[in-house]
Amino acid sequence: MPALALESDTLLLSDPVKSRSTVHVGVAHPTPPAESVFGKIYVIVEIDSHDRINQDIVAALQEEFKTAYYRSPDMAMETSFEAALQQANTRLHSFMTQGVTEWFDRFNAIVAVVKNDIILLSHVGRMHAFLFRGTRIVDIIGKAGATEQSRNPLKIFSNILTGKVQSHDRLILCTSSLLDFFSLEKLKRLIAEDLPAGTVSKIEQTLLANPAPTAFAAILFVFLESTSTATTRVFPANAPTAPQRSMEELIAKERATENLLSPSLLPNVGGLFRSLLAKLELWWRSVVLKKPPRRSIPQSIQSTSRYARKSRVRGSLGWLRQISIGALLGLLSLPRIIVSIFRQRRKITSTVQAVPGKTSNIARRTIFWLRSLSGPQRILLLAAITALFFLSQAVINANSQQGQRLRGRDVESAITTIEDDVNKAAAAMTYEDVAGAKKLLTEAQDLLAKLPNRSRPEKNRRQELTAKIESVLVQTRLIVEPTFTTVANLEQSLGAAVPTSLAIAGKNLIVGTNAKNSIIVVNAADGKIAAADAAGRPIKFAVDLDSRTVLLIDSSDVAEFNSSTNSLKKHDIDFPNVDRTLQAGAVFQSRLYLLDTKNNAILRSNRAGAGFGPATLWLKDETDVRDGISLAVDGRIFVTTSGGQVIRLASGQKDDISFETIDPSLSSPTASWTSERSPFLYILEPAGKRLVIFSKKTQSLKVQFVHDELSAAVAFSVDDRSGTVYLLTNSKLIQFTPSLD
Repeated sequence: MPALALESDTLLLSDPVKSRSTVHVGVAHPTPPAESVFGKIYVIVEIDSHDRINQDIVAALQEEFKTAYYRSPDMAMETSFEAALQQANTRLHSFMTQGVTEWFDRFNAIVAVVKNDIILLSHVGRMHAFLFRGTRIVDIIGKAGATEQSRNPLKIFSNILTGKVQSHDRLILCTSSLLDFFSLEKLKRLIAEDLPAGTVSKIEQTLLANPAPTAFAAILFVFLESTSTATTRVFPANAPTAPQRSMEELIAKERATENLLSPSLLPNVGGLFRSLLAKLELWWRSVVLKKPPRRSIPQSIQSTSRYARKSRVRGSLGWLRQISIGALLGLLSLPRIIVSIFRQRRKITSTVQAVPGKTSNIARRTIFWLRSLSGPQRILLLAAITALFFLSQAVINANSQQGQRLRGRDVESAITTIEDDVNKAAAAMTYEDVAGAKKLLTEAQDLLAKLPNRSRPEKNRRQELTAKIESVLVQTRLIVEPTFTTVANLEQSLGAAVPTSLAIAGKNLIVGTNAKNSIIVVNAADGKIAAADAAGRPIKFAVDLDSRTVLLIDSSDVAEFNSSTNSLKKHDIDFPNVDRTLQAGAVFQSRLYLLDTKNNAILRSNRAGAGFGPATLWLKDETDVRDGISLAVDGRIFVTTSGGQVIRLASGQKDDISFETIDPSLSSPTASWTSERSPFLYILEPAGKRLVIFSKKTQSLKVQFVHDELSAAVAFSVDDRSGTVYLLTNSKLIQFTPSLD
């Protein structure tokens, strides 16, 4: 469908003193590329109390979700949204583990993401979402938002709703308090008559005309047809809308003119101080307390008298003057105090004994004094303490940076060293000394971090050096693009079946499928295809047995397929567990090894005549292989897990070795292969479009073959005599022969 133009606006009315709850409305402002992929985040939070910790909880939720969502490695919105909710749940639960629990049962929130016509949202508590489409009103949250359900502290956000909107749809997310003043029909009329900005203005006028100790929050959306690139206009949550703003600006201009024409200087000084005080309070609320700015209420509705405001300002001025005088007197008396201390050294011992009692008295007097301060006085005190703190930190950081940053000739020497390290790393790569190259590049990066980065020439120089380091760093990843040739096209032979496995039997490639009567035999030399009957057995994976036969295995049983006669025979192996999940297997010296993930077991069955003997437990220690997805054998067993870890076992026990962590790291491999003849371990990862090869001797990376074709790879096998790699995709067989000398 064509892109939709989104118009949106936010409503937030909350008196920090009179309102019974803490309310917040947040709108993320991602970079254009991030917004084009993930959309924009909208958050409404209401906590039914006025505890100071509420602001920390709101800030933690918003920052944790925004960071996790926009930094998600997964490009799918739904997956990223779910992962971000999990991160937010974990962050909120951390408050519970610290003993901060009062907010939990009073917490109400809704988190939404909007991208073009797609909407994702999750809610907890009393929150509402209504979609207005034509004459219909759709309650998106439904009964889940009306009744208080039992909450899980580990999973506060436990639901995700997804949907799509159409052109001319209207959407509102709001707190339940808004429905106490407006019916759904009235909201529908207001929203249908105007764009969100106009609707918010009308709702504000109605609510401000009837003051109540209630907080209100809402986000309104209108989705319109767009003939060009879709745009989003979001108005600040606490900024007056157009009619309101123009009238307030006119009144402000009149007052400014009167002040300028006034013969007295005092109104101008008072106005300047009030302006500075307002800006200081705004900075303190938004940056330190992380609260939304206070909304400007129209002059006609304000209940506070001008005299009361003047008295508070004068009180603040007098209090500030007293602090200044006290500080000055303290500095002047400091020398006298030091002299008196040296003169009365004998009294120090007796004085120390009385310190605990005096300290408690001082603490009580200090607490009483702090409680007696008015609101503006507390703000000024906190501002002064904060300013001193940041000033001291700035001095400390400046000194620290000066100690870490290089200067003058040291800079030129460092640049020369960096360039030498990069050149040496490039030379090391020509001799395949990857470890040495990485060490040199790490030293170059550490030295680069110490270079000055203030002026434009310094920044340009750092960028040039960074590019040089990165150009060699890419080489250490050992990425090669292979050239594939097609062995056979399987689309017609597969039909509706889905390929699942691949094994080699001499010159034939045996393809197993999920269908109950489909095995495909492909001649590796000429690509000729023949079909065989699987005798009602869907195949999960296949194992090379000898030059004529392969073992075809489902989740619980084993069958042998002879490619010469196209015949299938089931092996009745006696397993130690009736209920089992056979995930992977391999044959080594006529012994069949099977990975049973359900029972955390590796089984071994010896060849016995034309069949196989009973399966015995080969794994002897407590190694966890339940997450294994593949198994390869060369005398030792290599188990590859779904998370990319390679576990090597010998004689039934885990070896104390670890394979190199590569860049990018393995995260979702699907298959692996090795043999007694091969010195390498092959691992397939379709999600990364790559086939990774490790040296078994050094456990280090040999090469990464990266190609778009590998994203569709289902299984693979290697002819260990010729070194040819055969890969099975969703529709064809392809091959290439890597050079691993």
